[in-house]
Amino acid sequence: MTSASAAFLPPPGLDRVAHPGHAPAVRPLRASATSPSTAPAPSLAGRKAAAAAASTVHSSRRSLLQAALSATVASVVAGAGVGGLAIPPPAVAAATGTRVADPTSTERTTASGVRLVDFSLGDGPLVGPGDTVSIDYTTGSTAARYGWKIDSTEAGWAGGPGRPPLVFVVGAGQVIPGLDEAVVGMRAGGKRRAVIPPSVGYVGGRGAPVPPGFEERQRWKNIYANSSRAYVPDVIFDVQVVRVLRPAGGGGGGGRGGE
Repeated sequence: MTSASAAFLPPPGLDRVAHPGHAPAVRPLRASATSPSTAPAPSLAGRKAAAAAASTVHSSRRSLLQAALSATVASVVAGAGVGGLAIPPPAVAAATGTRVADPTSTERTTASGVRLVDFSLGDGPLVGPGDTVSIDYTTGSTAARYGWKIDSTEAGWAGGPGRPPLVFVVGAGQVIPGLDEAVVGMRAGGKRRAVIPPSVGYVGGRGAPVPPGFEERQRWKNIYANSSRAYVPDVIFDVQVVRVLRPAGGGGGGGRGGE
């Protein structure tokens, strides 16, 4: 017998006849309705119908979630708030406090191209030409390489101790024209961002304020006093009015008691 034919022979013992008195009970196999071997395979049309039903269920759930989200957004926009927390519109916030709920609602552009956004409204008299103001500020640029900030009077900025506020007479040409424009209409305590174009910014690299620190001044010179630059970017001022001193005959001081 060859090894090839031996591979098809039953193992030893399986060819012996069992004793008649100990014949094993053989239970006939019955086909089950759920047996994978006997259940008919679903047709292509059935599979497509099942997939379409599942897709309909997911679409319905997605539609319900989108409807709920749209209703929530609509209630926020209408000022209803979420969870009972009312969100006042900008006009209400301006009338009841110093915080502007939506800064974009205050965005405007002056005739010379200075873009202004109010973040806090402050109180006291409005700043106008001829007033002496003291401001805290942070200077930045739309083209700074290492972050947009360049200089600041704030204590702790860039590790410094901070500096006294900048004091100048509005409209007297003591600062760059765009900063003169930026503070007009502010009140003591108010905060505003001004994006000033080159035409009323550091024209020809001249104007105040100039950063007093060496490193900050070098960055400022590279951006605004560098004749080899292809263009001069906008300058950004974040301004907070500290005090307002009205000229003689113009009323009392504002802010923290005047000067």
